[in-house]
Amino acid sequence: MDTLAADAIPKGWKVIERPAGLFRRYDFESYAQTRLYLELLAKESERVGRYPDLSFGPRHVNVTIGVDGESAALACAQAIASDGYAEQARREGLSSLAITSGTAA
Repeated sequence: MDTLAADAIPKGWKVIERPAGLFRRYDFESYAQTRLYLELLAKESERVGRYPDLSFGPRHVNVTIGVDGESAALACAQAIASDGYAEQARREGLSSLAITSGTAA
């Protein structure tokens, strides 16, 4: 695993060794928030060309971002972006789902 300085690891993330990477679980209050978070994370993944491993349920998402070679800095940047998207999903989840499904909020 590329060496990550302890102060470089975003708050709330854990370093895992096998497979080498960063891990975090996000909990949400609703499926709408979870869905919006997954959509935001997908757009970010497409933008940077890097796709984390995801597992999820109706109200949580587990994110594992692989760290290999020279990608430690990119993994940390993607982790920080993930944090911002989680907060956005928590704020906007219910209204966004209503808008996309065609119902009034």
